[in-house]
Amino acid sequence: MRIQDTTPSEWSASTNDAMAVARIRRMLRDGLVRHATPESDIHGAEVILGELLANVVRHAPGQVSVQLDWGRVRPTLLVLDDGDGFTTTPQTTLSDVEAERGRGLALVRALGVETVVGNRSQGGAYVRVVLPVVRRLSAE
Repeated sequence: MRIQDTTPSEWSASTNDAMAVARIRRMLRDGLVRHATPESDIHGAEVILGELLANVVRHAPGQVSVQLDWGRVRPTLLVLDDGDGFTTTPQTTLSDVEAERGRGLALVRALGVETVVGNRSQGGAYVRVVLPVVRRLSAE
């Protein structure tokens, strides 16, 4: 058995273009279905991307870039925006039922294998999430 060869996928869209954002979600799902094991949490990966895109629409409208990298057994999703970046705030958890902010990222952290959030040196923010998906092995 060998690991399937997959190349990184990259998409970009304006958050004002709902159809383009929907296409990114669809293309991500199609790529996951094509390359992931049946046991993978593809729905969880879709929720992660949906939450991250919703955050960009709400907090950093404008251009959003999405990258999916299959360089390892679990794919890494990277979402980049050109907004003001993140400010340091206490992490909200899913049990914070009265929280007004941060619940989307709390959900991303709960569903993802590993999540890193930060500011880009040239402005904007990034979120990198190792998805709850495992790459399928192919027969040699």
